[in-house]
Amino acid sequence: MTILDAIEARHSEGAYKDQSLSEEIVRLLEDEIVKLNHEGQLHIQLICNEPKAFQGTLAKYGKFRNANNYLVMAGKKTEDKVVALARICPAGTHMKEISIGMVITTERGKGYGKQILLHAIDAAIEHFDAKRIDIEAQEYAKGFYESVGFRQSSDTFMLDGIPHIKMTWKNRTDN
Repeated sequence: MTILDAIEARHSEGAYKDQSLSEEIVRLLEDEIVKLNHEGQLHIQLICNEPKAFQGTLAKYGKFRNANNYLVMAGKKTEDKVVALARICPAGTHMKEISIGMVITTERGKGYGKQILLHAIDAAIEHFDAKRIDIEAQEYAKGFYESVGFRQSSDTFMLDGIPHIKMTWKNRTDN
């Protein structure tokens, strides 16, 4: 499965605040991204003021309104292809709390999904001071998210015809 196949197999919708990031926040994020990319051998990018982000190829993934600022996290490359990615959304954009979504891997069973999810959690803590992170997980993936500390926080609901559950991660270092 290629990353495009994985994206096409998923679907999501979201409305975000039409709000620019301040110059200070952009500078802080970019400085930290340089550090994280070097330390973790990642390729994190901050994309700002890009209203066409989820058009073209990504339009097949879902419908998003006002998703103009976002972090792109790409996992390790093998043979020059991305094998994992995740999306981090600040509080009040996609969900009330900070959220992680679009955790996709093209090669299952190799740990790439868990690795990119752990990097996404670390980035949410570092960049958004996350004490709590919410996700809307496909129900079948509950165990995967539980393995990194998420806990089910809602009953099953249908999203795009697929059973989902809300799951919440809380920073255990905070009381």
